[in-house]
Amino acid sequence: MSEISQELKRNLKAIQNLKVDELARREDLGKSLNFEAAKEPAQNIVNLFKMIPVEDIGLLPDTMKNSINQQVIVIADIISQIIGFDVDEQENPADARTVLIAQLNDVYEQTFHNIYTQIAFLGAQSRDTSKLKDELNNLLSNTKNSSEELLIKIESNSQKSEELLQSMRTAAAEQGVSKEASFFKKESEKHDKSALKWALLTFFFVATFAALAATTFFFRNSPLFVVTSTPDAINLVVSKLIVFSALGYALFLSARNFMANRHNAIVNKHRQNALLTFKALVNAAKGEERQDIILEQAAKCIYAPLETGYAKQVNSNPGSGMHTLLRLLPGVSGGHSGS
Repeated sequence: MSEISQELKRNLKAIQNLKVDELARREDLGKSLNFEAAKEPAQNIVNLFKMIPVEDIGLLPDTMKNSINQQVIVIADIISQIIGFDVDEQENPADARTVLIAQLNDVYEQTFHNIYTQIAFLGAQSRDTSKLKDELNNLLSNTKNSSEELLIKIESNSQKSEELLQSMRTAAAEQGVSKEASFFKKESEKHDKSALKWALLTFFFVATFAALAATTFFFRNSPLFVVTSTPDAINLVVSKLIVFSALGYALFLSARNFMANRHNAIVNKHRQNALLTFKALVNAAKGEERQDIILEQAAKCIYAPLETGYAKQVNSNPGSGMHTLLRLLPGVSGGHSGS
């Protein structure tokens, strides 16, 4: 064995067997100047060199041995200064103590970067082959178990994802139906407001018409309505006809617009309700034929003219047009052709 190998082994054993607690020197140096702060970096250095198997040092080339030995010598010198630290020999003991602790911290980082590759190499060489085989078998067994568990989780997650996707599709369909129903709701509310306005206007014209009629009847002897000649009588009659005709026509238009808006409000509300209940009825029905029947009835409620009592039904057979429309739909025509 070479001389450098023997020297390195001695130095490594000295560092590995270092008693870190003795570095603090609390009793000798007191509370303010002890080296309690040096214990942590010193322990890190000891742990680092304990990773080097001394018996395998001979596997390293001499240049690496010499490099490690130089690091050990530098560390041993700093530790020796800490152990031999004398307050009386220092001009500024506090500064000298701080410098030594800082050097110990710095040398740990420097040593780690310089020898970590050698530590990895020697650590790999020192392992027992049979132990590696056992570890490999355990690793393969654990990997197999983990793979089986992973497959089970994947299948479970796949099923959950499918259920979630189905729920999302159902929610999207319901959201689409709700969105379409909201259009009819807005139209119903708009016509309700218009119907209220026309109702108030109709009441106004009724009140005006009644007030004017009462005035001309009860105050017929008033000088305003007394005529003394035929031309005056004709003029009065014509004026009354014009006024009452205009008021009557305005009353007729107001009432008609009120009826039309009220009719449209009821129709759109009915369509909204048909859309909102359509999905529940389809889900409750079993079989395509029954679902087609529900679709046909729902389409009639939505698109066919409805009798509300506010407007006359123009088409005597509203269902005929709906049958034609439904037969043009691919999803419905197949169901009806077989019935």
